[in-house]
Amino acid sequence: CGNIGCAENYVSGRYLNKLISEKYPGLFIGDIFTTLKGTEELKEYIDTLGIVLATAVNLIDPDLLILGGGVVSTKDFPKAEVEASVRFHAMKPQPSQGLKIIYPAESDFTGVIGGGLYALQSL
Repeated sequence: CGNIGCAENYVSGRYLNKLISEKYPGLFIGDIFTTLKGTEELKEYIDTLGIVLATAVNLIDPDLLILGGGVVSTKDFPKAEVEASVRFHAMKPQPSQGLKIIYPAESDFTGVIGGGLYALQSL
């Protein structure tokens, strides 16, 4: 939504584009995670994303977290670090311990397929 405090302001593609325009003009968005590797900005991004995802995990207690979309499919997206952050911020021992995090193959239908699979599993 982009309102004050909204996660989209801190972990979305829109945020990354804003970061590029302010601090890395001319950088191709596809190279953002390669460029940020080892920086405080990336550590903050990972921590914020981990907190956002862990909050959802703590509220919903899913067995499976499927992360997909443009940002996640960007080259050098820090999957292991984000997963570690989610597990750090999630409640212990559950849901953190039993949570499985996966990344689907990219497609325009990833969300629809995931929703369909969830519905089938719930029957």
